[in-house]
Amino acid sequence: MLDGKIDKPASVLEALAPRSLRVLPLGMNWPIHSELMRPVASAIARVVESCRSIRDPGVPFYGPDGSRANGEADIRRFLGTEFLYPTLWNSTIEAMVRDGHRAFLEVGPGDMLSKMTRWIDRSITCAPAGTAAAVRDLSRIFAGRP
Repeated sequence: MLDGKIDKPASVLEALAPRSLRVLPLGMNWPIHSELMRPVASAIARVVESCRSIRDPGVPFYGPDGSRANGEADIRRFLGTEFLYPTLWNSTIEAMVRDGHRAFLEVGPGDMLSKMTRWIDRSITCAPAGTAAAVRDLSRIFAGRP
């Protein structure tokens, strides 16, 4: 949506390109991060509520709005609704840095989250790890072990 008009995706990307570092189309078939997901969120919340393995976190756990979980109830709420609301990536990274976290490991394919994290705060360490071996190697480096 530009200037209040909904347009074709290609023309929207063209219009945004001069205003950004890089514009990439995202192949999404779901209305993720919108109110259209409310029925799904209601169904997921019941499943999350029935999970007995969710406990108070042993490590910090942050929600999509940058708030830190204070216990299992917060984690259940985050897990049951995270795809309903927008992820406030800047707020989340800034909260983690404010809480003293300086090294991040992106577990999964690709490195987009690592790049976005470095755009937010260039003073932190962030490394992608798309395989179990990479996670092991990088976790040793982050922990200061050879």
